[in-house]
Amino acid sequence: FRTTPWSWSSAKGGARKSINQNSVPSKNKSGKSSNNLHECANPQTGGAENRLLVTLNDERGQAMVLTSWGQTLLEHNMPEEAIKNLKAGFAIDSRLKNKRGLEIVTPILCRALQKTGKENEAIQICDQALEIAPGNKQILRVRRELEPHISNLVQKDLLKII
Repeated sequence: FRTTPWSWSSAKGGARKSINQNSVPSKNKSGKSSNNLHECANPQTGGAENRLLVTLNDERGQAMVLTSWGQTLLEHNMPEEAIKNLKAGFAIDSRLKNKRGLEIVTPILCRALQKTGKENEAIQICDQALEIAPGNKQILRVRRELEPHISNLVQKDLLKII
């Protein structure tokens, strides 16, 4: 079956994601994104798939939907809405100690946080994920990429003190 905004359908090589064109964000005359995604972007109320998974109490499925939807929002230049969904997915994966889920959501969430200038928070997210998945190469790579931001933040803090 197909639902809004996206659904998984079988194809020759496995699952593929299809996006309903009515749910893709568009720019209005002022150049801002229209609000047609906001109901689905809300981690508590949005998306038919997520509401169904909440009803079924499928937390792992919820985390997957929230992560996928957050990634879609980020790709459509809606980082603030993406962060809300990605943080919700990250929280579920953390609570479930889902190492694979954290490996997927952490880089996307960190990229969204960097886009909004929240590098310090991105570093904290990596550190939280590494507590659950200490040797995860993907998360360690993201953490290493954020290290230059740590030294910049420390330098700024030192300048404030002086």
